[in-house]
Amino acid sequence: MATHDEVFKACIDQPLDTILSLASTCSNGDEEFEKEMCRRAVKHNRPDLLDHLLRNATASSVERRSLLLLDSATYRSPLCVDIMLTYGFDINMYDDMIGGVLNRALTHRGCPESFLAWLIDERGALVNHPKDWTSKPPCLVHAVSHGTIPQMKLLVARGADVDFSNALHCAVGCGYVDKAQYLVEEAGTSVNKPTGVARPSFWYGDAGSTPLHVAAAGNEVATAEYLLQRGAHLEAKNANGRTPLQEVEYIEEVAAAKPNPRSLPHRLRWLVGDQYRSYEGMSTLLREWETRKE
Repeated sequence: MATHDEVFKACIDQPLDTILSLASTCSNGDEEFEKEMCRRAVKHNRPDLLDHLLRNATASSVERRSLLLLDSATYRSPLCVDIMLTYGFDINMYDDMIGGVLNRALTHRGCPESFLAWLIDERGALVNHPKDWTSKPPCLVHAVSHGTIPQMKLLVARGADVDFSNALHCAVGCGYVDKAQYLVEEAGTSVNKPTGVARPSFWYGDAGSTPLHVAAAGNEVATAEYLLQRGAHLEAKNANGRTPLQEVEYIEEVAAAKPNPRSLPHRLRWLVGDQYRSYEGMSTLLREWETRKE
C-alpha cells in the first residue's frame, strides 16, 4: 500500500495512471487526501490530474474546492485556471483572506507579465475589483509591493485606478523611489492625495495621511525627499491634525517613552524594540524644506 507522501511525490511527474493506481491503495474516500491531491495537481501544473479529480468528485465537493482557482493563479498555470473555469468557477471570485486571481498571481515575486495579460485580456479578470480594499488591497498595490514597474504599467494600461488604490502611499512607504516616480510622472497620481481611509496593515498613517505623511512616518528619507521635490505640501494635516513633521515628532515622543509594546495600538508597536530607527535624518530633511519655504 502506498503512503500519502508517495502519492504526492508521484504527482510531480508520473503518468496519470501511475498516480491513480498508487492513490487507489490508500485514499479510502479520504476527502482531505483528495483535496491535497488537487492542490498538488495545481502546484505541479498537472491539468490532467486536476481534471480527473474534479470530474470524479461530488458536486458539493467540487464547490468546496473553489480556492483551487486562486491557487492556479498563484502557481501561474493557465491550463489549471482553464480547468477550474470549465467547472463553472468565476474568474473574478474573491476570498476575503487572499483576494482575487490577480492578487494571488502578484503575491509571489516573478509573475510573468504575459500571465497577467492573459488573465485580464483573455479570461476577463478585473483590474479594479468591486471588493478592493474591503479586506485586501487592489492588485496595483500588490504590483507595487511585490512586483515590478512593467507589471504596474501593464495594470495601469488596462485601467487600474491609480488614485483609488493609494498605490503611491504604498510605494513611498516601502521606500521605492523608482515606483513612486512612475506613479507620479507617468501614471499621473497626485503627491498630495490623502488616503481617505486608514490602511494600518499596509503602511503607517491614518485616514488623512498624504504620501508625505506615510514616507515621513515610515522613515523613508529618499521617497520623502522625492515627494518634496515634486511639490508635496509640508503643511498638510492628517486626521489627527498633524503635519508630516509633527507626525515624526509624535513618533519620536512615543519611542522615547519606551512603553510596553502591548500598551500601544498595533500600528505603533514597531516603534519600540529592534525595529526602531532614529528619525534624525527625516526630521532634518523636513525642517530644511520648511526653512526653504519661509
